[in-house]
Amino acid sequence: MVGAGGALGHRLYVLEIASPTPRVTIGRSKGFWKRSHQHLREMNRYQYGLVDAHLTKRLPDRTIERAEARAHAWMARHYQPITGEEFAHADYGFAVTCANAAASLHLTHPIRRQPTA
Repeated sequence: MVGAGGALGHRLYVLEIASPTPRVTIGRSKGFWKRSHQHLREMNRYQYGLVDAHLTKRLPDRTIERAEARAHAWMARHYQPITGEEFAHADYGFAVTCANAAASLHLTHPIRRQPTA
């Protein structure tokens, strides 16, 4: 479980949603708790339920959109998109793997060369 302070910063999130058409959502947010409450209000409106949620590591601001697009592209190869970020009858574990992999590809750390002797 992520504490309230531990969900700050740009991250990808994955939500598993119970509905007549079970779905998985992959989205991005700088403020996950606020965004998750928006999703929950929408789900309650249609009597859907949140089954599980996952957050990736924090990403640099400039890379979050590309990471989300990459995760969506991977998901769309295997599952039917319902909306831009929702996929019908998708496997939650696979969605978590896509989000984590996309986030990892966009965590930019400069390569430091070892000094030569």
